[in-house]
Amino acid sequence: MEKHFFFDDEKCYAVGSIEGRCAVEPFADAAGGKTDKFAFKCHREKVGDVEMVYPVNCMSFSQPHGTFATGGCDGIVSIWDAATRKRITQYHKYATSISSIDFSADSQMLAIAVSYTFEEGEKPHPPDAIMVRTVKESEVKPKQ
Repeated sequence: MEKHFFFDDEKCYAVGSIEGRCAVEPFADAAGGKTDKFAFKCHREKVGDVEMVYPVNCMSFSQPHGTFATGGCDGIVSIWDAATRKRITQYHKYATSISSIDFSADSQMLAIAVSYTFEEGEKPHPPDAIMVRTVKESEVKPKQ
């Protein structure tokens, strides 16, 4: 059976965690049908023999495409296809945590707030910044 995830009509939702995971869970339909939920590891990095786990701070949905972006304390923004459960795009690493992200209504722009979120306590950190980048359709459109 083919599964579809439609974020724009509220049939499905996604949740990020401090454990570097993201879960996608469809709402149960009115008839009490079976839901297809899953979770995946997303903001992690292997350093030597140690797997570093970073919190997922924010998410934003690309309405025209049914894909979504996550931003984490690793300073990375990734765009995901929920239907295939795979990453479509990963942008370069920013100087510090991604505290917020948001697509424009047409998903042609992505605002990225870079701000230390004190996950390691008080310490010197880069200044806060907001970047707005143009998004190519190939970065948000699910692959065939």
